[in-house]
Amino acid sequence: MKRIVTSLIFVLLSALVFANVGGPDMYGYRWKDSNDTTGPHYNWIDILPLAGATQVKLLGDDNVRGPFGIGFHFHYYWEDDSMFWVGSNGYIGFNDFSGGQLASPFPTIPNTANPQNFLAIMTADLTFYGATNPALCYYWSNGVDTLIVSFLNVPFWDTTINGYSGSNTFQVIVSNVDSSITYQYKEQTGGTFFTPNFMTIGIENYSGVIGLQHSHNTYPPINYAIKFYHPQNPTYTVSDAAVNWNDNTSSGGIFLSQGGNPFTMTTNIANVGNMPLASLNVFCQVLDPNNIVYQQGNANTSALTPGSNETVSISSTFTPAVAGRYAFTTTIPSDGIYTNNSLTQELVVIDTTALLMTLAYDNNVPDPIGISWQGGDGGVGVYFIPPFHPYKIKRVYYYINQNPSLVGFYAKIYKDDGNYHSAGTLLDSIFIDSTQVTAPGWNTVTLPTPIYVNSGGFYVGWYMQGVNIAIATNSDSLICHRTYELLGNLWSTYRNSETQNFMIRAQITKSITGIDEVAENSLNIGDFYPLPGHDQVSIDLNSNGVLQQGSFMLHDLQGRAILNESLGHIEAGITTYHINTTQLSSGIYFGEFRFNEKVFQRKLIIGN
Repeated sequence: MKRIVTSLIFVLLSALVFANVGGPDMYGYRWKDSNDTTGPHYNWIDILPLAGATQVKLLGDDNVRGPFGIGFHFHYYWEDDSMFWVGSNGYIGFNDFSGGQLASPFPTIPNTANPQNFLAIMTADLTFYGATNPALCYYWSNGVDTLIVSFLNVPFWDTTINGYSGSNTFQVIVSNVDSSITYQYKEQTGGTFFTPNFMTIGIENYSGVIGLQHSHNTYPPINYAIKFYHPQNPTYTVSDAAVNWNDNTSSGGIFLSQGGNPFTMTTNIANVGNMPLASLNVFCQVLDPNNIVYQQGNANTSALTPGSNETVSISSTFTPAVAGRYAFTTTIPSDGIYTNNSLTQELVVIDTTALLMTLAYDNNVPDPIGISWQGGDGGVGVYFIPPFHPYKIKRVYYYINQNPSLVGFYAKIYKDDGNYHSAGTLLDSIFIDSTQVTAPGWNTVTLPTPIYVNSGGFYVGWYMQGVNIAIATNSDSLICHRTYELLGNLWSTYRNSETQNFMIRAQITKSITGIDEVAENSLNIGDFYPLPGHDQVSIDLNSNGVLQQGSFMLHDLQGRAILNESLGHIEAGITTYHINTTQLSSGIYFGEFRFNEKVFQRKLIIGN
């Protein structure tokens, strides 16, 4: 995908010659390629005509889709996996990648930084994004012992007008006949813009301590195969307990009410090694903003067999008496793999008696360099779950590091009503013109009408509307694990979600149920399309009920009214409003929809 704006860009023009064999890794995996007389034969398998072949939809740029069923239990290292996820950058994995994704720059293997437990088939800066992008991904399983995942005609991300160039077709075959993994490469054209780490091919286990790299920073030849062989009689043993999660499966930061209900320290401990474990002592503590122990306690697990896990709760509870940011940390005894023996979750206590409450995961200290995606059309997002319902969202805040090109951005708010509480319904979208952007500094966006929410949480998105504008990151000891990368409507876990927060905040207020709340949030308005427009543009108005007389006004950059129309009544459902733009000069305009006291502003771009 787009890189951080300070990245250098080069093009690799040649590929290195591969060796025939490699390994073993610590566990005993070895690889051979099709150049070796005893290695695999290249034999491309076209799975599209096969019954049960399934397309992996909604792959984009730097995102992950899944889970999908393998169809059997695949023996990978010492684990047996039944589900897999697909990454748009040419990999599959056996976990949900909630700790991050594989994105540029691509690490060498093995590497203990998140993520782990993946097959890097041709892991590079690939993209499925764009209306004309030919990239496809399909998978097929015989339900017994073979799974094939094929990446077809997948280009590299590029700065061209299409956003991509080149083409790559490759596949992975996982087989439980011999617990082997085979990569095949049918087509490889073009090259990638890259950092010093632009491509990785290999396998890595769940901890990142063990892995086998086939190559790094080289392109695979065509009509070429690599096979990774599981050791026939592995002798490697490891005792490894892991703190799986704190409070929730992503260990995502949560907000607590000051003086509210006590917080129970709950954690999940897993045996991820291949040796039985005796009962473990689990030590939990909450540290206050000054890093002083506020509460602590311990509990014991049962004996854990390999692959099992147990959720335990500490009898000592944390009373959130004072507002501030707290750390909930779980620690277990050190063992064969020490990197997963502790885990910290961010707790934020807020004063819920205040009229206005600010939700923030950061400590108000921006990193020197923020995030800015090349191409100028990416974004980031943060997930907030207030400690009470119902509430109204009044304002959102963005700390902008820099804006040398003097461009604007979109502030967007989404309900968490997508699959698995992901970003779903767009609740509001507000364009902030470049003349209104403060950099460096906080930018306050006041919603024309507060958004009423009676359950769950919401997402706050930030979308660039030009190059070089940068949102601030915050590299603090407390990390919320609630951060995302955005491209269009695709949300992906932020690649540095384990080490950085985004400096995005939200302000809410308590709301009383039953006082005209539904009517206040009964209309959602999308964005103009297509952009840039030419002869006609359209916009969708989605109403939960009949709305009374509304109006639409169109302004130019100087604030002059170009168009003023009455919209009449809006019926329940989706109504599409069309605007004839043949008389408009090319440039930027702002549309304003009014219904009673509610105002929506949308940006309109007219092309040549």
